[in-house]
Amino acid sequence: MTTKDFFILVIKLFGLYSIAVTLFVTLPQNISFMLPHLELQSTIYLILMIALVIGLFFLLIFKTPHIVRLLKLEKGFDNKQLDLGNLNTQEIVKIGIFIIGGFLIIHNLPAFISQSWSAFYTDIQSQPLNANYKSNWLISGLNVVIGYFMITNLTFITRLLRIK
Repeated sequence: MTTKDFFILVIKLFGLYSIAVTLFVTLPQNISFMLPHLELQSTIYLILMIALVIGLFFLLIFKTPHIVRLLKLEKGFDNKQLDLGNLNTQEIVKIGIFIIGGFLIIHNLPAFISQSWSAFYTDIQSQPLNANYKSNWLISGLNVVIGYFMITNLTFITRLLRIK
């Protein structure tokens, strides 16, 4: 694997991690925060935020060679080749996807279990749950499910990213 290929791989994995965190943590929290006060300014902010996320995802995943060339990341190395043992590019991407999926599960499973317990407890007491609590419960549950699907579908995601 060349140094350029290595940096392309690292940037793509960082892009995948960033889009996962943005789509499944940051964006839902901002949407649930803005929904009660939905005005023109909030709507414009939300649209700009979504456009920025899509733009960054496109840049980090599909224009990675341009980023490496622009930042001159492959310069300054004695060897152009990096020896990573028996690992090929697809296996490294699978390891990265596994780590991201595991992070989503580890980060959100305790919150989901705690919120599920609280929802069960308030249901027994016939108390209503507020909308913000429900949205946080839903977001943490979705993050656990998405992390699980990332771990169980490593090959599909690698093919989706067009890693060769």
